[in-house]
Amino acid sequence: MTNYKNKRRSQRVQAVLPITWIRRGLRQDITTADVSNDGMFLLTDDTVTPGSLMQLEALVPGERPLLMFVSARFVGRTESGTGIGVQIYVVSDQDRRRWQRYYRGLLARSQPVPAVFAQAG
Repeated sequence: MTNYKNKRRSQRVQAVLPITWIRRGLRQDITTADVSNDGMFLLTDDTVTPGSLMQLEALVPGERPLLMFVSARFVGRTESGTGIGVQIYVVSDQDRRRWQRYYRGLLARSQPVPAVFAQAG
């Protein structure tokens, strides 16, 4: 395993959040392992090229789905599982506020996720 210094803009917290990945006109249900103010780790065996743009709907409890486009930053295996680490790229101001409210609620009652990854591949 390789330890990466945590250079994130915001702390990650564990969260199992239902996500719908809209891909090639199809809807694929996946979940997150963790989230941050700026992104999330999606649990999936599917791969994309880092830098790829992905369309997602995040199913935040008690809210209508949040629509967003994210950019794949990491594809591979972590301690959380196999998946894709993404950064929020395009989201409406209203959905951004709703995401931040959700994240702050998780952060207030959760422990941070360690910044330890297996090598990508």
